[in-house]
Formats: sequence, structure tokens, C-alpha cells
Amino acid sequence: AGVRFNKPKGGVYLWCRLPPMVNYKNFVESSRRKGVSFIPGNIFCPFGNKGDNFIRLNYSYPSREQILQGVPLLTEALKDSMITGHT
Repeated sequence: AGVRFNKPKGGVYLWCRLPPMVNYKNFVESSRRKGVSFIPGNIFCPFGNKGDNFIRLNYSYPSREQILQGVPLLTEALKDSMITGHT
């Protein structure tokens, strides 16, 4: 769905960059309604870039089954939040 990330070499988080055609506020709300949580990137960007095109996912707390259930829900929320006609 256009999300970019680097495979972590350690740690417990996956830092993801969302595609530019995502309405971030709609994405956060849609994810919440679907029961999927993440840390919004804007928490880490108090100056300069607002961080609205980043999310941080924890992969150490949820079980493998929860991750396998959550990724498709997160993908749905992302697709639901795409801005049509983006150039």
C-alpha cells in the first residue's frame, strides 16, 4: 500500500513512512475503530516536520497471531484513508 520501512537491526519497533496520499487524521481514526493501535510519528517530531507521515509499530508486545490479524486491518485503514486524485 506504499508504506516504507527499514528492517530493524534490533529494538522492538518498526518505524514506517506512510505514502503522501494518506489523510493522516482519517487513518488514525480508522485504525482506532478497527482496534489497531500504533504510536503516531508526530509525538517524536515536536519541531520541523510534523511527523504526520510516520507511525511506529511495536512488534514485541503483541503475539504473532495479533500481528497477523492486525496487519490486514491496518492495511484496510490505510486504503480507507487514501486521498483520491492525489498527484
